[in-house]
Amino acid sequence: MGKNARYLLAALWSTLAVLGLILAVLAVLCALTGAGEGRANLFFIYYSMFPFYVLLVLYLIAYSLCTVNLNTALSLGTRRRDYFLALQSMFVLCPLVCWGLAVLAARLPELLRWEMTEQFGLLQRLGDPAALWPFPLVGAGLMVLGCLTGLVFVRSRLWGCILLVAVMLGMLTGIVGLALVSHAVGVEGAGQGTNLVVAGIALAVIAAGEIPVRRYIMRYSVM
Repeated sequence: MGKNARYLLAALWSTLAVLGLILAVLAVLCALTGAGEGRANLFFIYYSMFPFYVLLVLYLIAYSLCTVNLNTALSLGTRRRDYFLALQSMFVLCPLVCWGLAVLAARLPELLRWEMTEQFGLLQRLGDPAALWPFPLVGAGLMVLGCLTGLVFVRSRLWGCILLVAVMLGMLTGIVGLALVSHAVGVEGAGQGTNLVVAGIALAVIAAGEIPVRRYIMRYSVM
């Protein structure tokens, strides 16, 4: 399992590093174009949507892990059980790293003394990790769905496309859920209640998705 985890980490570190680079570039562009002074522009919009980019990237990362990376690892002699276990560590590590980047993105405007406006929305609430603690669970859920989409697509493109559409709708639901949490944070009791609902849905998706993921990986045929 250790070798598989290192293999997956080696395949993923560049993607996670690029996310950090994108955040840095957007922050610099916002500062240079006056977005920090309350001037809404294209870079400001991109920056405020950073948490949503993170969730999409997590989904795409998992899709790759369960298609290209899985096929390569098995062709090199990796045991399917070891790969599945190593995959679980990525389902934990990647959402936590991306959550950290999202929190950093939320803290930067305060550190740089930008003028905070309502357009920051979800990003502004992420400045307090305790306020939106289901974020990594949503990310992990999307990774499980991304992995499942890739495995199903390899077996049947029709069902893979159907699942892809369903996941996109689910992703929109998750994003709306996080947005609802961000608006409910200021209401006594409402924010925590919505947090629990979103976390419950994410955990249900993870639990239900892990079963077919394990089954498909154990029966995966190298191409």
